[in-house]
Amino acid sequence: MQSVKIFFFLYCFIFLFKPSFAQVNIPDPAAEPLKSIILEGIDLTLNNNFDSAMNLYQELIDSFPHYPAGYFY
Repeated sequence: MQSVKIFFFLYCFIFLFKPSFAQVNIPDPAAEPLKSIILEGIDLTLNNNFDSAMNLYQELIDSFPHYPAGYFY
């Protein structure tokens, strides 16, 4: 019975933490060109150029589909 508990514990540990071991290639938002794209989109939004900002962020989504900034902004 003890070996079943140990096996279950190891299985849960590997199953739950396996995604954290995988490297995800998420770009740094403070690095160029993402920083300038995000700031340009914020500037467009603040100046009521919503269509231009939407197009800019759609390009960001198309370029980096797993990066949340395009969806967020």
